[in-house]
Amino acid sequence: PGVISSPGLMLAINTLDSYQPNILSGGMHYQAGRWRTGVSVEWQEWSALEDELKNDTVKNNLGLEFDDIVIPRIGAEYYLNDTFTLTGGVAFEESPLANDVNPEVNYLDADRTVIGLGMSATFDHVYGLKHPLRLDFGYQYHLMEEREFQIVSSQPTALNNDVVETKGDVNVFAGSISMQF
Repeated sequence: PGVISSPGLMLAINTLDSYQPNILSGGMHYQAGRWRTGVSVEWQEWSALEDELKNDTVKNNLGLEFDDIVIPRIGAEYYLNDTFTLTGGVAFEESPLANDVNPEVNYLDADRTVIGLGMSATFDHVYGLKHPLRLDFGYQYHLMEEREFQIVSSQPTALNNDVVETKGDVNVFAGSISMQF
């Protein structure tokens, strides 16, 4: 108090933690015998994040630009028997980040193809349980496409010509136990 004379210093800092865009999705599936296939399309409104960032008077939006994206998915299930099911699918997730230069934050992202495989086991009669027990195990492979970004700093002594590249792959294993009731 008293460091800055009246009316003071007006700051509006907008903290975003785990921003979630508006999402609309639709899909359909077809079942024939032991096979079930499905397709879906998801639209994500990332452009609204730019408006949220503009409310920050300290850093403004840092030059970040976002595009709305569409994510197509296709998948299939095969029922081996009453207990075991095999699943698989593929999706393409485009990066919502529109620009390759974003000063100060150096937010990096890339388009990716996601391939998933899994197996489910549903046990209808488990001793001591009234409801069915389901075990799931899945694997996902994410292939990150190559994309270059220029690293930028507002510091006068910084070299602003560094270029970094995003690319690579990610392997994800997941499992779950659930009761259906």
